[in-house]
Amino acid sequence: MQQISYLFIESTTFQHDPHGINYYDDYDFFNNTFGTPVLPQVGNDRTKSLLTGTRTTILGTGTMLLSVNYYDADGRIIQTKSENHLNGVNAGTEWWTMTGTLTED
Repeated sequence: MQQISYLFIESTTFQHDPHGINYYDDYDFFNNTFGTPVLPQVGNDRTKSLLTGTRTTILGTGTMLLSVNYYDADGRIIQTKSENHLNGVNAGTEWWTMTGTLTED
């Protein structure tokens, strides 16, 4: 398994906090409370180079909200789960036809 390292350089002249963090390639990132994919979603072996998660700061609070993207075998997002500012969870699911078009609700 390939390990990816990140270098954080601490500045003594000013304080900065990230407003957003992106995760790619797999679902093994820190504190992924939504967990790993379930069928028909694909696992880590099929998500290389894809955006699997994000953390976004609520400005003025320091709270970071998690969103996770789940993909199908063709690399299309089929589900997104996101924390919201009310301490709840939003989930959206996309359905694709056999011809590769997105279905309408």
